[in-house]
Amino acid sequence: MINDKLNEAEKEIALTFPNDTTSKDYLLLSASLSWKRGNYLTASNYYKRAMPLDSARSSNGMAILHSINKEYKAAISHVNTAIRLDPKTDDYFITRANIYYALSNYDNARADYSRALKLDSLSDHAYYNLGLTYYALSDYRKSKENLTHAISIRPNMKAYFERGIACYYLKDYRSAITDFQKSLKYIKNMNYYEEMSKGSVYYYIGWSYHYLGKNSKYKKYIRKAERNGWKGEVEGT
Repeated sequence: MINDKLNEAEKEIALTFPNDTTSKDYLLLSASLSWKRGNYLTASNYYKRAMPLDSARSSNGMAILHSINKEYKAAISHVNTAIRLDPKTDDYFITRANIYYALSNYDNARADYSRALKLDSLSDHAYYNLGLTYYALSDYRKSKENLTHAISIRPNMKAYFERGIACYYLKDYRSAITDFQKSLKYIKNMNYYEEMSKGSVYYYIGWSYHYLGKNSKYKKYIRKAERNGWKGEVEGT
């Protein structure tokens, strides 16, 4: 499914820019498509060519590439340039927050996600990642609150699953089960993340039933989890 979307994007670029391989939009779209395909060197070359035409977006793109390669110092330098050039674009603050999150610098990540939301109060990405950040800080109520905002904007498998996790650690097992089951409804044309997560969802449903004293349902979902590849452990059990 993901490859199909990337192929469609590639066709769209070719149709939109049939005889133009030097414009800002062509270079930036091609760079984005390249890194999504995992062609990071090609993406870097596109961003470098686009740099004189749009330094802010190109710098943000370079920050993402460096972050993917765990070159966080270079990533921070590039995204700081993007923010200095254009401090009113929420995506740049999200990029920097993502880098801080990867570095386990959750306070700075929280601050930048919050800055992004001041610029775009309907950014489901910022709410979702802020929810993950509060989870990492063990503030499960604020995690749930922000994930609820994300779901209200764009309901999806990951957001329901992560809110279910927050409810699980709040010991609200019934709400956790509801969210886990909703997350499963979004698995239709499964991408890799969702397919690999299915076992995790069943596992947490099982343990939620365990804590509610429903042993038969616990066993049922643990078996489902194992059939779907789950091999891990649940924290705090």
